[in-house]
Amino acid sequence: MLKCAVTSNPDYLVREKERERRKMERTVDSISQVYARKRTAVSRRDARTPVPMDSANVGPTFLSQGT
Repeated sequence: MLKCAVTSNPDYLVREKERERRKMERTVDSISQVYARKRTAVSRRDARTPVPMDSANVGPTFLSQGT
């Protein structure tokens, strides 16, 4: 019976499984990033940008003058 030298080599099989695992991880990472981007609201993405006070939906904050 003739054996294939490549598929009967245990090192090759280990490397092939590792290659497939890494490929799956990259795919999952890609899908996760797309999903996170879709779930993040536009207003949340630019949360670090300044907002005019009349549209900030907050009231004024008064600091006590020390009693």
